[in-house]
Amino acid sequence: MISTAVAAAFVGTAVYGTVAFAHSINDDLRTPAVAFTRAGDESAVPDPLRDACATDAPRNRPPANSTLSATDSTGTVKLYRVRSKDHVVTVPVSVTNSGDTRAIYTVTVRVTLTGDDAGVDVDNAVAIDGAVTPHTTTSTEVTFTGIGSAPLSSMDVSVLDVREQRCPVN
Repeated sequence: MISTAVAAAFVGTAVYGTVAFAHSINDDLRTPAVAFTRAGDESAVPDPLRDACATDAPRNRPPANSTLSATDSTGTVKLYRVRSKDHVVTVPVSVTNSGDTRAIYTVTVRVTLTGDDAGVDVDNAVAIDGAVTPHTTTSTEVTFTGIGSAPLSSMDVSVLDVREQRCPVN
């Protein structure tokens, strides 16, 4: 008799648990997964482009007394003379936004070794920190650590890729 009561309790708990679980699933299905925002509300979903566009890139000029080494086909990105210190190669980069809206830039630079190490290519990308305002120039640098001790005279630099994302106009 006691074992029948215990068994009934287990069955009742299992049935109640299944019903409670089914109700919770139905509640989850009735609740929207993404809350819609009203005009003026901050979106709860992260938007990398919006977040990057909210910050201005510094308005700095290319390095002083630096020789131009390469440019992209549009003249938007310019690379300057390669520098090396402690086996770290640095390429100064400037980006000019000639458009009428703010933009985010990511530049991929290639260093090709010539001479004894001919044919070795090393690529690295750098993103401009913030949005470049229209008709301004900002500069940064891209570093390479995998080149070793090749002399600077045996390094050719080039712009491999420029990614530009225009910021939405408010």
